[in-house]
Amino acid sequence: MGVSLDKSAQARKDRPALDIAPVPTAGSKPMNMKFDIQSAANRTSDEERAAVGARRLPADLSEAADALADSAFARDVLGADLHDAFVATRRSEWETLHELDRSALIDFHELRYG
Repeated sequence: MGVSLDKSAQARKDRPALDIAPVPTAGSKPMNMKFDIQSAANRTSDEERAAVGARRLPADLSEAADALADSAFARDVLGADLHDAFVATRRSEWETLHELDRSALIDFHELRYG
């Protein structure tokens, strides 16, 4: 007995979980590609990245929180209240944890999240 999924736009609207259904499958497939992303990023100049609309990822949680705070897309998706709370939480984590060494940071997260 097979499973048939209606992937029409109306079906996805009625059952939003269908939009993310492929995600677990995609994550379980091995990628047989050999690509050194760090090397590729280092070979690309700031000008080349800017020309294609690419930018570097934030270097730390503080920069990530700032980028998220400035994201109209994130605000729209999360809603203003959740967006603001999420940004505030990330900024609080940065202020609390950014000076901890790696071992202390791991200990903190193990205590907090098990």
